[in-house]
Amino acid sequence: MAWIESHETLAHHPKTRKLARLLGEDLPATIGRLHLLWWWAMNYAQDGDLTKYDDSDIADALMWSGDPGHAVEALCTAGFLDRTEDGLYIHDWQDYAGRLIVQREKNAERKRRSRARHADVTRTDDGQECDGRESHGATIPNLTKPDLSGGGDHAHAREIVRAYEQIYGTLPNPVQIDDLVQYVEQGMEVGLVITALRRSRVKGKDLEYALGILRRQLQRGIRTVAQAEMDDARFELAIKARAPTETKPRANGEGGVNRGVDWRSDGADVDWDAIEERFFGGG
Repeated sequence: MAWIESHETLAHHPKTRKLARLLGEDLPATIGRLHLLWWWAMNYAQDGDLTKYDDSDIADALMWSGDPGHAVEALCTAGFLDRTEDGLYIHDWQDYAGRLIVQREKNAERKRRSRARHADVTRTDDGQECDGRESHGATIPNLTKPDLSGGGDHAHAREIVRAYEQIYGTLPNPVQIDDLVQYVEQGMEVGLVITALRRSRVKGKDLEYALGILRRQLQRGIRTVAQAEMDDARFELAIKARAPTETKPRANGEGGVNRGVDWRSDGADVDWDAIEERFFGGG
């Protein structure tokens, strides 16, 4: 199944409007034809190189019933195709689909590894383990990694998708799901991934902000919600301990002159043992 990211700005981009004029179609029809071309390329021209295809092939991809040469020339003039000395290419194809193709290859490799892993160890009808040469089809889940055969990974993905929809009010696309699930595969709690989504929403940010949080947490060795809370607490206390002395004005009733009260923490009373007790139960 081919799929590709689609951004709402396409509908208002001058290039799209220009293509619509050149094709003599309305904007919705033009947007549809562009997506048809991109979907087709995901299967038949994954590198964005259309050189081996003639104009009729490209017109078929667009479902264009008019003059094929006119359609291809319109795509070139509007800037959606690039005609060079080397051939014909989809403009900025790597920006559109390069990441998706790489992700598709990673997913395929991940599934191959999963199948190979589960083919090695099976159970006999009486529950005994065997080496898999005469498999009865029931595999033993690998408890050290998410199960991609229908259990762990899918369960994690479903939980993340439900949370994403509740938080952002829309469903994530397949690439976004993979971007999030990969952190669970690297040992993060699902709850930590969902917490990052909530934090991004509170900040009025999008998924990229949440992914940035998760990247930094992974680099810092944070894998659980408890560890993240501990890290946040340490950060806030460190900020307070290093903050310069500041005052908050208050009226003292003496001729209307305001005096300040020192609210700075000098960090001397920071009880790290108490914090660890709170977040890790003394462990």
